[in-house]
Amino acid sequence: MKNKKNSQYSNQFKLKIALETLREEKTLSQIASEHNILPQNVSNWRKLLLESAEELFGRSHELEYKKRLKKKDDEIEDLHTKIGKLVVEKDWLQKKSKQFGL
Repeated sequence: MKNKKNSQYSNQFKLKIALETLREEKTLSQIASEHNILPQNVSNWRKLLLESAEELFGRSHELEYKKRLKKKDDEIEDLHTKIGKLVVEKDWLQKKSKQFGL
């Protein structure tokens, strides 16, 4: 039997156990017993997974929002550039039409 108190587990193992708890096919105690680990570890890993997932999705949405915002800002800048060019063209055409008496 492993020394439960001083054992260190890989991140892959912790993830596997945490995901197993999310399936809700077994209790935390059953999972801990099957893998010869403390139930508190199982509970902590599940909690850590859920908290990390929330942060991951939060950052993902935040990055997506920033990308969309940047794209809209770029579109607005392009439109302002086009408006500026059209105003210059319009003024030039008005000046020329007056010169030719149109």
